[in-house]
Amino acid sequence: MCSRGSVIPLRIDQIRKGNPITITEPKMTRFIMSTEEAVDLVHLAFENGKNGDILVQKAPACAIQTQAKAVCELFAE
Repeated sequence: MCSRGSVIPLRIDQIRKGNPITITEPKMTRFIMSTEEAVDLVHLAFENGKNGDILVQKAPACAIQTQAKAVCELFAE
């Protein structure tokens, strides 16, 4: 959250400017992980993966619409 590629800073900016929140697909899933957790996942893939492998790590996730509503509740003025 709030790392590169996160939509949360965009949403906060939209709220503060009084602009509508943009959502491309409300049911789309976003994984919730810190930058450190994302880096650890990349290291895990480099250390354990082979060409063609698909590595899936269990991680908390939420629908993009749920995330947008939470940000609105936290930053609405």
